[in-house]
Amino acid sequence: MYRRHLYIVFLISAFVLSLLPTLAFAGTTGKIMGRVIDDASGEALVGVNVVIEGENLGAASGENGEYFIINVPVGIYSLQAQYMGYKMVKVNEVRVNADLTTVVDILMTSTVLDLGESVVVEAKRPMVQKDLTSSRRTMTSDDIQDMPVSSVEGAVSISAGAVTSNGLHLRGGRASEVVYLFDGIALNDPLTGNPNDTDIPMMAVDETNVISGGFGAEYGSAQSGVISVVSAEGGRKYSGRLRYTTSNGVANAFSGEDPHDRKSFEFSAGGPIISQNLSFFGSGEVGENYGRLPNQYGSLQNYTGKLTYRLSDAFKINFSGLYTQANEQWGYDHTFSKTISEDRMKSYMPSYLADLDGASDPFKYDGILDDSEIPEWFQEWQSTPGLQAEDLNGNGVLDTGEDLNGNGVLDSEGVLDAWYANGQLDTEDINFNGVLDDGEDLNDNNILDSEDADRNKALTTYNMFDREPWIDRTSYLVTGGFTHTLSAKTYYEIKAATFNTSSTNNVIERVNEDRNYNLILDAGEDLNGNGVLDAYNGNDSIWGFDDSKDMFHDANNNDYVDESERDWNNDGVIDDTDKANWIHWVDFPVDEGFTYHRSFYGVGPHNPYTYNRDHWHEDQKVTNTFKGDLTSQMNVNHKVNTGFEYKGYDLYYHDTPDRYGYAEEYRVKPWEMALYINDKMEFPGIIVNLGLRWEWFDPKQEHPGDVSDPTWTSEDYGDWYGTGTNVAYNPAQAANYVHELREIKDPQKSATTTRFAPRLGVSYPITDRDMLYFNYGRYYQRPRLDYLFRNIAYNMGGGFPIVGDPNLGPELTTSYEIGVRHQFKSEIMIEAKGFYKDIFGLTDTRPIYWSVSDWYTTYFNADYGRVRGFELSLVKRPPSWFYGEVNYTFSIAKGKASAVSQGYLTEWSGGIVPTFESFLDWDQTHTFSGNMNFRYAGFLTSFVVSAGSGTRYTKPGQGRLIVNNTESLPPTARTDLRISYTQNMGPTDATVFMLATNIFDRTNILNVSDIEWYDVYRTYNDQYKNGSLTYDEYLALVDSDNDGKPDYNKTHPEMGSDLDPSVYADGRRFQVGVSFSF
Repeated sequence: MYRRHLYIVFLISAFVLSLLPTLAFAGTTGKIMGRVIDDASGEALVGVNVVIEGENLGAASGENGEYFIINVPVGIYSLQAQYMGYKMVKVNEVRVNADLTTVVDILMTSTVLDLGESVVVEAKRPMVQKDLTSSRRTMTSDDIQDMPVSSVEGAVSISAGAVTSNGLHLRGGRASEVVYLFDGIALNDPLTGNPNDTDIPMMAVDETNVISGGFGAEYGSAQSGVISVVSAEGGRKYSGRLRYTTSNGVANAFSGEDPHDRKSFEFSAGGPIISQNLSFFGSGEVGENYGRLPNQYGSLQNYTGKLTYRLSDAFKINFSGLYTQANEQWGYDHTFSKTISEDRMKSYMPSYLADLDGASDPFKYDGILDDSEIPEWFQEWQSTPGLQAEDLNGNGVLDTGEDLNGNGVLDSEGVLDAWYANGQLDTEDINFNGVLDDGEDLNDNNILDSEDADRNKALTTYNMFDREPWIDRTSYLVTGGFTHTLSAKTYYEIKAATFNTSSTNNVIERVNEDRNYNLILDAGEDLNGNGVLDAYNGNDSIWGFDDSKDMFHDANNNDYVDESERDWNNDGVIDDTDKANWIHWVDFPVDEGFTYHRSFYGVGPHNPYTYNRDHWHEDQKVTNTFKGDLTSQMNVNHKVNTGFEYKGYDLYYHDTPDRYGYAEEYRVKPWEMALYINDKMEFPGIIVNLGLRWEWFDPKQEHPGDVSDPTWTSEDYGDWYGTGTNVAYNPAQAANYVHELREIKDPQKSATTTRFAPRLGVSYPITDRDMLYFNYGRYYQRPRLDYLFRNIAYNMGGGFPIVGDPNLGPELTTSYEIGVRHQFKSEIMIEAKGFYKDIFGLTDTRPIYWSVSDWYTTYFNADYGRVRGFELSLVKRPPSWFYGEVNYTFSIAKGKASAVSQGYLTEWSGGIVPTFESFLDWDQTHTFSGNMNFRYAGFLTSFVVSAGSGTRYTKPGQGRLIVNNTESLPPTARTDLRISYTQNMGPTDATVFMLATNIFDRTNILNVSDIEWYDVYRTYNDQYKNGSLTYDEYLALVDSDNDGKPDYNKTHPEMGSDLDPSVYADGRRFQVGVSFSF
């Protein structure tokens, strides 16, 4: 089947190549064109040689003096024009952008004798790009390097129309509707829809284009935007750069803390190898960051490399690679945020001390008393022989002066109360045999009470973040291709690539199997089935994805604990007898999910094994791409490019079963292809970009003929023997049946999908400084593939199973945009544009009942949305001392649902799924962003400012039918700063810099911990601020502990009752660094 697909692609490729005699890779090259004119007479000069200095690219002017040079890589060049009887003209600073035309008209002056005279001018780059019919922001390598950002994504996020809310949203679309391209190859995760499943070194970038509207037919699988990154290429001269950045020292000096402990080393180098025809470029980044909050550590290393070989003026070969490896912690989870000592477990906290928990500091209300919360009178009780009591005179009445803890109750010390926080291990198990023997039950409760939860005869401290997964994330992209220039007007490019991205999650489970302290592996103690008593030290630190202390693995992804997969009877053969002893992950012994206080996970005397449910996960996604692009400048007015793209996927996904029996595993190999054609028509009064794209997708999957009766079950009265006679299921006859339990009934081949997507862009140059443009397009995007293939085996374990639908159709956005650009003077431009988008066929969920009361959820195309708004951009470009851009966006984003899971969760909670539009989660009515730069001599100060009205949340307590996102969070604002000084040192430039983020230390709310809590107490706070409540009325509502002050968790309701700090964005941080370039 795979060969047949390649054969089809080959035939189509041959057909496309036969249509036009040439092919440029979309999005990586541009064009230079213009007229050559006699300076004195104004007449056109025919036959003038116009070449790009240092490149094997050029053209001769035609009968109207017009010339064009196509397939020009992104960059800055010098043009040379030579003609007999005229002075040579050299035009410097000619900037070429991907997919665009750079117009350079050349004036030549005649001379009587050719004495080698020349005229040198600098290209005047108009700010109004007449052939740009889309919304596009272009950033060069220098632009990004000078910004106070640490990633390509950070630079992209300040574009007009961008909102960062659980991902990057462009013009109101979902985050998955954006695609990142690296030299024309998509970097998205096909399963999860993550638009950028790798990390691109900043020094690898030559140019980045953010296209949020009007992208051409060469771009597919994107509804809201395209982020096209063009990588740098080695030139004919050696160049390089080194940069080191750190927060060490400076962060503490300025802000008194350095939680991130950030360090990063970056490098790049490029130039010729052996000859000028072979060049290389390489870059990389190695760094680590501990994060603002605990459990946010991440280490990263990523590298790129490119080899370019020019076999001749007409033939060029490229090989490139992009590699990323990251080792990361799971991230901050407030419910796992506590560190618990066995000496301070809540089970043994005296009840009369409970009110002291958090009394002096609300952030300490966590079920644990630290030293500052333990009163002196309790310490005296502990050190005094016998059981103590507040009833000093023994009259059974709480007299004046006896209420030590102020709770109004006569308290007395319990038998085990002295255990709490006394600095020693306390236990009833005096002989340490793990059993409650006679005379050991101090409190007569028939339970073995012991602080030694892990049975190691020592006090152990448990960091609950150690019970969360580590993530190992790897990706690599390998690309090879060639460009063949057939003539000055025509060239083609063929490219093949493989993009492999994988992720593995692993919880480091370290437990003490020796439950009876005898240092022997007794029956029932071998928790991981490896046949040995595993070494254990409860206070050893755990670090990294593959920590050697991990006792449980499933590296072969067969849902059995690897350690148990052994020859149990030592007969030298792994047989069914051995396999009967293998430990299945359904029976995983260390997954209790014990909450020791409110919603906080922890440990207790009888609950030592609380771990995250996601014990082991692995996925591997391979995308193989083969594509060709053909470009021909048919004449001065028409530039046609066409191409094809084939993508074959190999997708593997595995989750071990959790304690509810729910597991996931599948390997699927869908494929798709596309054809496109564009015609760029350039005339003096109008420029038209007209395109058409055809797409085809085959899920290569089967589905049941009746989704309400999807699989064979033991309750079926059916044709089990395949003879046409229905019988009841008999387990004793199962070997003779032609059907197996859980086999799909009446399997049907899932449908292939095909669609046409027209694209149109029109610009009307009004003057040299003004233009009007319009674009229209239909943009299809395949849903993320896990919506097609999730649980395709129909595992109905767990309470509310979800099954994918391989017949899901593509999602569609129909977009309209109109805009105007005006250049005030040579260096300032304003752009205003309005946009409207209709979004159809978004993925939603629906219940499928296979019985009167049993149902599962599947996906279908039902959601819709609408986005409308306008954008204003003001741009001032260098070389003046001040330059930059500012953007304002007004937008309204509405839809039926903000997430695929919204309908599922509504059904699960018994609500009514709405059929009307409401604001989407990331709707932000007003958004402002800007990048401003001040340059003087060797100094450069760069600001990035971003601000916006708050995103949305849903008011609680509405009943079964809910109107979503009627309320807004507070506005946000952030200003980042980069100050640098560069000193030239001969062939090397040395730069020192400081980076400060959120320099005004503004508190920005990212999300809300508890919507109901937030809504109630935000209302009270607002009523007090606007005078609706007096202070006494307000205090009665927000002072639960009656200390005469509002409770902190009520004056900061976004943190919830348990004061979750992750609801806030990062505060002010500082970094410094040094860089060298040559």
